[in-house]
Amino acid sequence: MSDALRILHLYPEELGINGDRGNVTVLVERARIRGIVTEVVRHAPGGGDPGDADLVVVGSGPLTAQRAVLPDLVAHAPHLVALQEAGVPLLAVGGGLQLLGESVRLIDGGELVGAGVLPVRTTLTAERRVGDLVLDTPDGEVVGYENHGSTLDIGEHAPLGTVRAGFGNGGQGGGRACASARPSAPISAGPSSRSTRASRTSCCPQPSRGMAASCPPTSPGRSTGWTPGRAKRGPP
Repeated sequence: MSDALRILHLYPEELGINGDRGNVTVLVERARIRGIVTEVVRHAPGGGDPGDADLVVVGSGPLTAQRAVLPDLVAHAPHLVALQEAGVPLLAVGGGLQLLGESVRLIDGGELVGAGVLPVRTTLTAERRVGDLVLDTPDGEVVGYENHGSTLDIGEHAPLGTVRAGFGNGGQGGGRACASARPSAPISAGPSSRSTRASRTSCCPQPSRGMAASCPPTSPGRSTGWTPGRAKRGPP
């Protein structure tokens, strides 16, 4: 088993319209600063078994791209569910989040059946909500940029935080960004913010079971002691 932190990046070519690759770039750089070696595995539609991972990342894209990757995502949904249940963190943004949910209600009244990995439902809207976004979360302030034309139904699951500035999921300001259970599933796009607390949170994902990680602020080159130990994978 490799000692590297394995980041599985789903559909980087198709779902990367809002600079979402920057999330992976930031994670790799934050790990490097802490002396953690990373391995980024990029999975494309039809690319076969994506394998094990310590962290899964998926970005956003236009509806045409979402339709293109959906069959492959559905095919690998059981494996993604198994990773989630094993405690592997999942960072899903925008269209990627929508597809991982149960359904996407289209503007014309049609519906896409999602992969069912996350317990959320999406409704697309004619109005887009674009601009800077500031959230208050239990872990501190999170600063990002939102660009979405949709609302999310997260049921009884806890939101990521309360919107202090911007639209969020409610669309009227003061709404909520979405996170459900263990995965982090924001509607905010682009690389992680400069907010000190938010950066610490984003660079220190909750470790998988059997995997120890310590990510306090450190100077470049200082190791935090990364011990990989991925949970046994589920069905392909």
